[in-house]
Amino acid sequence: MDAVRRSVEWIIDDGNRATEVIRRVRALANKTEIEKVALDVNDLVREVIALVQRELASQQVSLRWSWHRSPHDPR
Repeated sequence: MDAVRRSVEWIIDDGNRATEVIRRVRALANKTEIEKVALDVNDLVREVIALVQRELASQQVSLRWSWHRSPHDPR
């Protein structure tokens, strides 16, 4: 049951990421204003890992990573 739950969570997360990509592509195509926001590199790395997680698992690749938080990061 845990594997099913994890798979459904991956599908939902992938759908949410795809929705955001489509929204940005449409904004570019319509030449509308694109929202500019501060970029947290740690968040970016987490997103990339989430995107490749299934491929890593299917190839039996283990990924280890760590990061150092800024003292100004409120999280």
